[in-house]
Amino acid sequence: ASARIPGTDRIIIKPRPHVSMDRVIADMLMTLDLEGNIIDAPEGAIIPAEWSLHTEIYKARPDVGGVVHTHQKWCTVFGIAGVTILPVQHPGHALSVIPPYPLYEESYAIVTDVAQARVVAETMGDAVGCHLRTHGMVFSGADVHAAASTAINAERQAEMNWLAMQVGERETIPTLFMRAGLDR
Repeated sequence: ASARIPGTDRIIIKPRPHVSMDRVIADMLMTLDLEGNIIDAPEGAIIPAEWSLHTEIYKARPDVGGVVHTHQKWCTVFGIAGVTILPVQHPGHALSVIPPYPLYEESYAIVTDVAQARVVAETMGDAVGCHLRTHGMVFSGADVHAAASTAINAERQAEMNWLAMQVGERETIPTLFMRAGLDR
């Protein structure tokens, strides 16, 4: 996860060595500019391999204040299969999968260089999420909380899609019932 420092071209991101997200405290975070230069970091911190995945999305999307890269099971399964996650449960949560997530197919490798990350950002466009094929998902939001909430809601939608597919056809929630959220 990363967060843009409001009004700047700087982000806060968790460095390596790896620490579980539930154990991260503010003193562990590093500040980068959008070119990957370290502005501030704790002693011994190493820039994360996928820093450019975050920064290229921020560059492409001035409206984005938070980026979350996940390896969540259900969304990743749909990305591997190239199947769209449909809005199937609870209109407010279903908005997390609208518009449908594009699929980054240029590489199956971890996105570690600026050129790859730029293609991810271009592929993502204005969507709130993007399948990284076999390497999980990336989500964006107005802030890091919104990006994380979208990831959580998308995972639930993907699981419900999978379960519905086991017993029949998926029925999407009609746009009429999601209109209030879509008009925001």
